[in-house]
Amino acid sequence: MTFETLGGVLTPGAVLTFECAGCGHGAAWPAARAIRRFGAFAPPYDVRNRARCGACGGRRVRVFVQPAP
Repeated sequence: MTFETLGGVLTPGAVLTFECAGCGHGAAWPAARAIRRFGAFAPPYDVRNRARCGACGGRRVRVFVQPAP
């Protein structure tokens, strides 16, 4: 069983994408910004629980990893 962390999932050039389920607002953060904000050892559920929409303040935010091209 593997234990994923943000630092292990986000390779250089990858993007962490957020999408609000309430208002549809979206944002994309480069890997370095996401790791600075949440920490390299943050598990995925911690990132999901801490994410908030920048437009409406909602907490129902979907989080996706877009790998580096």
